[in-house]
Amino acid sequence: MNKNLDSKSNEPEDVQYSTYYEFEDFNPEFGLITRLVITLGPERVPKGFKHDGPFSDDLQTLYENGIGDWVSEVYFINASNEPMTIETKKLGVRKFQKSFSDVVTIESQKWFISEPLIALDSLYEMEADFTLEFNCNNSPLSFKSVAKRMTVDEIKSKYNPDL
Repeated sequence: MNKNLDSKSNEPEDVQYSTYYEFEDFNPEFGLITRLVITLGPERVPKGFKHDGPFSDDLQTLYENGIGDWVSEVYFINASNEPMTIETKKLGVRKFQKSFSDVVTIESQKWFISEPLIALDSLYEMEADFTLEFNCNNSPLSFKSVAKRMTVDEIKSKYNPDL
C-alpha cells in the first residue's frame, strides 16, 4: 500500500499495488498482441523449480527481507485471421536474461506463452526495464521498454470490468 496525495483535495489516497507488472503492444501489420506479464511470488513458479545462484540456499531469509520470485512470461496473441509463426529469441528483465529457441505456429485467435524467466529480486520495485527479441513470420521484432506495476484497481478495470 502506498499513500499518494490526491491532486483534488491534497488528502492522502491509498493505492494498493498488485503483484503483477505488465507491458502490452499491438502490431497491426501482423495482428499480434505481445504482452509481457511479470508475476511476483510463487503463483507462476513451476512445481519442482529450484533457484540457483547467490543466496538461493536460504530462500526463507530472502523472502522475509523483501526479496521474492519474479516470473516473467511473454504472451503472444494472434489477433489476425491467419496462422502466424513465432520464434522466441531472448528476454531480459532487469539484470536477468534468458535465451529461447521456441518456434511455434499460433492459430488465428489463439495464443502462446513463452517459457518463464524466473529470478529472485526486490518486491518493492514499481517498474522493470526489459528487452525482448523474437521473430514473427520470419520478421525480426524487438522491444526495449518498461513494464509497470499495476494497481489492484487497474487489474480489476482491465480484466474484470463488470466487478
